[in-house]
Amino acid sequence: MSADDGFTLGSFAVILDADDRVLVSHRNDLDLWNLPGGRVQPGELPDAAVIREVREETGLEVEVVCLTGVYGQAEGQADLVFAFECRVPGREIAATDEADRHEWFAVDELPVNTVPKQVARIRDALLRRPEPIFRTLSESSGREWLRLLDEAASAVGDSRSNEPPYATRMTSDPMSDATHEDERRQAGDDAERKQRQESLEAEQLRKSENEQAEQRRTREHEDAEKQRGNPA
Repeated sequence: MSADDGFTLGSFAVILDADDRVLVSHRNDLDLWNLPGGRVQPGELPDAAVIREVREETGLEVEVVCLTGVYGQAEGQADLVFAFECRVPGREIAATDEADRHEWFAVDELPVNTVPKQVARIRDALLRRPEPIFRTLSESSGREWLRLLDEAASAVGDSRSNEPPYATRMTSDPMSDATHEDERRQAGDDAERKQRQESLEAEQLRKSENEQAEQRRTREHEDAEKQRGNPA
């Protein structure tokens, strides 16, 4: 199948520091945090693609450590995604046309608007298995996740700001009364976001576990059929 048939390859970098915090980038076009990476170009190898994409999005020159996972899409999209653990020499990270901010987060402290598929890839990389993980992801895409967050916010009478979640912290005057009020409001918003995230993640986890159980049952049935057809 060619790219003209809708099949695409993607490569993303899981860049970890000494404390296992992961580097994620805030997109310019959507209020989403994402792993650095993107589409593999025709004739390009996935490991070369991830090096190029990280350079374009962060200005960093990374070295690929290992392939941590290969992922299909449960919703029928013709995508195959490679995740690589990468390391980076000491160098300042820069904002680019594709991302306006880059931050290091512990996996359990990632912003609520981090793409769920990317969170799954980060968790897989942190398992540090000796071989890559091959599996299908059922977690929401970035745009779908934003829709779910908006619906959850509407249900509690809240509305997501068009500003990125760090905007108040970046622009406020720390000595002003308005800043203190903003910080209290931000803390309340963060708590609500976290509660909504936990609820949505639990739903995603249940869905993923059900799909994996169904896949196991299918494999066990196929194995049993093979054994009946090929007696020892």
